[in-house]
Amino acid sequence: YYCTITAKQRNWKQGSICLCFQFLILLQRQIRCIIWRVQNDKYQNQTERANAVYYIGRSACRAPATGLWVLLGGALLLRLVLALVTDGYPYDMSCFVAWGDKLASEGPAAFYSADYFADYPPGYILVLGLVSLVRKALQLSYESRWTYFLLALIPAICDCAAVVLLDHISRRYMGQGRAQRCLVLFAAFCPLTLFDTGIWKQIDGAFALPLLLCFWLLEERRYLLAAVLYGVALAIKPQALLFGPVLAACFLAGIAVEQDRLRAFGRCFGGAALALLVP
Repeated sequence: YYCTITAKQRNWKQGSICLCFQFLILLQRQIRCIIWRVQNDKYQNQTERANAVYYIGRSACRAPATGLWVLLGGALLLRLVLALVTDGYPYDMSCFVAWGDKLASEGPAAFYSADYFADYPPGYILVLGLVSLVRKALQLSYESRWTYFLLALIPAICDCAAVVLLDHISRRYMGQGRAQRCLVLFAAFCPLTLFDTGIWKQIDGAFALPLLLCFWLLEERRYLLAAVLYGVALAIKPQALLFGPVLAACFLAGIAVEQDRLRAFGRCFGGAALALLVP
């Protein structure tokens, strides 16, 4: 509710800070579970760990059920309809369109300059450039509703992908009962993400998805791939720096329980290098 009010007042900085702190609160319990698993060393030998990784990969590749496809279709449709019938946050809409047009006309090498305002990393700027190319091909003006549709399309798809990830994780830990279905249903139609993606047309869906994948992989102790996904999130939005301490805590906890300390330190510094390489 507070984030909605600040959005209506166009106070985007307070709204963004509120979103970040709410996300941190929601992740607090999950972070404690991650550290507990590392400290207690759940997998006793390499065979059990290999079987667990096989199960994770097999679960991730399993096709969603028909009911989940219907749920995802409804969630995606609702976000895109909201994008068509609302105007979005005017300041960000003008910036997104201008950045995309500049990238499409001048190329990535000439995008950043001392006399041009652009406070986003290059990760999502490339997506905005693609949106600009589609707009020019379809001859869509800035005021067109379909321009807003295109700006909300990628974040809406990422929202749905996050729901699929949540479905797989919750099935593993909660089974397929009523509580699990209610959790997935709420994630698909969460008022906060509906407002953020469909009405405000922000890119937080594209920013949150690699972060969620990063924390899931940290829980599974796949540190290097988690570091790469953290780098992807950092290349999309600088607010990913708020979650850097979580990544560092998980790496340090892994070092504390690792018998081969040299390997653990190598993994730690290698993960830091991979996280910074992507942006």
